[in-house]
Amino acid sequence: MQATVHDLDDFTQRVSFDFSADHIKGLFDAEMQKIKRQIKMPGFRKGKVPHKMITRQYGPGVLMDLQQDLVQKAWTHVVTELKLEPMSQPELEDLSGAVSTTKGFNFKFSFETLPPFELLDDTSFELTRTEWTTSEEALQARLDELCAQMGEWGPLKRRKKAREGDQIVFSLKAFDGEEEMTALASDEERVELGSKTMIPELESAFEGLKVEEEAKVDYTFPEEHPNEELKGKAITFVCVVKEVNEKTSLKLEELAEKLEAEDVDALKAKLSEEMATERNQAEAQKMRSELAKQLRERYDFAVPPTALNEQTHHRLHSEHKHAEGEACEHSAEDEEAARLEAARDLRMEAVLRRLAQTREVEVSDKEVNDRIFEMLRGAGEFGFQLFQFYQEPKNKARLKESLAEDKILDKIIEGASVKVTQDEIKPEANEEA
Repeated sequence: MQATVHDLDDFTQRVSFDFSADHIKGLFDAEMQKIKRQIKMPGFRKGKVPHKMITRQYGPGVLMDLQQDLVQKAWTHVVTELKLEPMSQPELEDLSGAVSTTKGFNFKFSFETLPPFELLDDTSFELTRTEWTTSEEALQARLDELCAQMGEWGPLKRRKKAREGDQIVFSLKAFDGEEEMTALASDEERVELGSKTMIPELESAFEGLKVEEEAKVDYTFPEEHPNEELKGKAITFVCVVKEVNEKTSLKLEELAEKLEAEDVDALKAKLSEEMATERNQAEAQKMRSELAKQLRERYDFAVPPTALNEQTHHRLHSEHKHAEGEACEHSAEDEEAARLEAARDLRMEAVLRRLAQTREVEVSDKEVNDRIFEMLRGAGEFGFQLFQFYQEPKNKARLKESLAEDKILDKIIEGASVKVTQDEIKPEANEEA
């Protein structure tokens, strides 16, 4: 394979590829030998089918696959070996025709690349960062919250009527007119009032009830309900309260034991550190966002016209939704605003790519997977959906790009002018909105 690079202008490059006939014949013969060893035909033993018969039947398909492979190989060469960085979709030019074993195969890629520009000095960026510690009041509020959350349910002691925050244990029956719907019936269900985990009208009906009292609710299922048999159906629910429970808060010693801390002091130290770390991580992300904003505002250089048109078109059609079949019309102001933001997006992309090169920033697959598992640990009941989301290669690739961007921004922050202040985490009720 012979590759030749031509600079067409400040933005556009063309790469010509030439594959010789001998190279193609060698690839073709190798593929045919693989097929010959595996193929079976009536009247011939495996591996003994005549070459002409195999070539006649399988040769055209092998040549088509070879053509696709050679084009893909050439494009991979553009990115990995020639280190060119396309910013627009490549155009395949001058394809010399179908691949054959008797003549060469030639074609060209044309595409827009990163524009020329000078990187700004890290010290020219000015940022602020707050270093957080945890106040005693905020720590106590967090301990009280955990003691309440992780407490145990038990029967009401000082009152009899249910209220928000209580747990109701109840039996459930459902009627379609006079006919009982056994599929919806249950001898025992549990719900925490205020959790919004069941039909709101039914949950509200339990408030103020005592043990053995009945809640009766008429409810019509929505037309878009996923169960075909329940769409739009009017049902009467009859529930009998079996228990009304309240949650008793844990003592600090019990909480420490439940969270596997050595003692209360160890628990306090751990929580204090976690709260400060969480706030400082948010502060770091805030700094990255501010730096990204400064990068978008301060860089101003020409961008590739084709890439700019593509990005502008994408912005216009993603920001302005239209009904099916409706013409997409945009005002001159809309187009100008979309073009301005598209140019900033492209500059930001160019800057981040160049910084990734100069700073030698890479993100490993392990780092991506570690980040996914970190998110899964905090996803709770949505963990499976999150796991499925990141099984899609394009979503995983976006996460990898995001992690790379964070690394690049962090490297700039290391050299930027950063003003550091100190502050304490206060209880939420006392924090400013």
